[in-house]
Amino acid sequence: MLTADAERFEPADSGELGEDGTVGGPTGSRWRSRVGPLRERAARSVRTIRDDRKLWVAAPLYALLAWTLWALFSPAWQNFPPYGNDSWTFIEISQNVFSDPGRVDTIRWFGSTSEYTPVPFVWPAVIAVTRTVFGAGLRSASLAAALTMLLSAVLLDGAGRRLTRITGLGPALVLFLLSFGWFDQELVSAGAIPCQILLLSALVLVVSNPWPLSGRQMGWAGAMAGLMVLTRFDALAFTGVVPFGLCLIGGTTLRRVPRYFLGEVATFSPWIVYSLAHFGSPWVSPYSSGVLSVDFSTPSYYFPTKPATAFDNFSGWYARVSGGYDDLWLHLTRARDDAFVLRPLFWIAVLAVFIAVVLAVRAHGELTAASVRSAVAGTLRTIRDARAVRLFGLFAVVSIALGSVSQVVSSSFDDRYWSASLLLTEAFFVAVVLSAVARGRISGLLLFAVALALGATPLLKVTGRIENTPWFGRVGTMGLVNQARQLAPCVAPQDSLFVYGFSGVPYVYGAVNDRGRVIMFPTNWLRLTAKDRRSLLDSYRVNLVYLPPDTSASRTPGYDTVVEKELGGAELTPLPCAPGLYYLH
Repeated sequence: MLTADAERFEPADSGELGEDGTVGGPTGSRWRSRVGPLRERAARSVRTIRDDRKLWVAAPLYALLAWTLWALFSPAWQNFPPYGNDSWTFIEISQNVFSDPGRVDTIRWFGSTSEYTPVPFVWPAVIAVTRTVFGAGLRSASLAAALTMLLSAVLLDGAGRRLTRITGLGPALVLFLLSFGWFDQELVSAGAIPCQILLLSALVLVVSNPWPLSGRQMGWAGAMAGLMVLTRFDALAFTGVVPFGLCLIGGTTLRRVPRYFLGEVATFSPWIVYSLAHFGSPWVSPYSSGVLSVDFSTPSYYFPTKPATAFDNFSGWYARVSGGYDDLWLHLTRARDDAFVLRPLFWIAVLAVFIAVVLAVRAHGELTAASVRSAVAGTLRTIRDARAVRLFGLFAVVSIALGSVSQVVSSSFDDRYWSASLLLTEAFFVAVVLSAVARGRISGLLLFAVALALGATPLLKVTGRIENTPWFGRVGTMGLVNQARQLAPCVAPQDSLFVYGFSGVPYVYGAVNDRGRVIMFPTNWLRLTAKDRRSLLDSYRVNLVYLPPDTSASRTPGYDTVVEKELGGAELTPLPCAPGLYYLH
């Protein structure tokens, strides 16, 4: 039944104008045919929320998640967001991501002298939208990170309802992820991994139900996969293997795999066009050179000539890569030791299996060795056949395996890179537990116990860690912002400013100013010859040098003379505009 406002669109006389000027006849019929189903769907959703007790049971889990996020973010919002180096780059890209994508004033990647960066721009686009909608300024990145966790919980909850018919799985899994201190630092500092978690949650929701997956589902799954790659390039291998894994576990057929890759290419194709336009190659990433190089390198390494690659010296490249397995094991075990919440979950799993055995024995009516064996065998069959176990098991194995290869090949190890793998592993673990018990109240209470065990962890552990970390403070971040803003009046649009020493100023400068270009200090500066250093300055047309007061060189008597020698005998003339700013001759 239409509302009073909608009744205005009822036809007056066929083909004639109504009193209010609307056209009757076919137009009114089309409007009514569109509004009716939408109104019925909305009413059905309201009735579901009102009558479904499972949703009300899950409400405390969402409240616990919101409370945890507030405990993590409130110190940052009250003072100043403790952004990391990468986060400032995302903020800078977000300022013109829809008008001139990828253009930056901060040069931290020395693979090209272009003013465009090879950093993917899905996360900067999310920051830009958040800033436009909420008007939060520099705090928009931090706010966007918090919203991604809430949305991830909702999407994973939808997938959980499809796979296990239990509400509350989403917030429980997100709470588990928040129990890791290194992930919380990534989250509060507005890194890109939370956005990747959100897109992964959307991918899981798409492929969760119904099975076998249709061509349309595979297309949407591929689209989510392409956006994951455009958020972090380390997702490329994972998304390439997923469709074949879905075929293996019975989720789809090989003839629908092309639809998946068509969707992935559709969302990833803008990067191909972007790379060709600005770098002359269809695939450029910050780590693309470091993956194939014989010697270890990072995106902030400067090479005056092209370094040797695996195609030039395969044995040398293999020696570097094979030496990374020890570092990989170190980070894997460190991540595992940090997850002390796994211990209480282990006992919860034991309790779940015990409950499953008891219920199965009761079904047989007697407690004998044969009935226990039958109950255990039945429980194992249920676990094996559970769709949630197969799906999350596939994703977890693929994510850990390919994530390990990615980190070893690039020689880039960081605990936070395991965020998605740990989320999927815990989802697999919870799916096994829930499939081992009868569906219903027991499963719901068990999941609630899991969420409570996980939710208390970040409040007791992570909040104190963030407050006691030097980088996560107002003084350090605001000091960098103030330094960058003091330099702005001294830098003309055509100037190129080189920041000497390992300082956070070059990262912040481009995010808070729009004047001139700033070049950061190469990580391998001490390995460069005087000629190579001069080559760097000439390549980027440097005419200004800044010696921040927070670097070790600035505390050395006669440090400007020392810097002149390191710059290949260049002459530095102090400028009165700002302390530590010099003109380069």
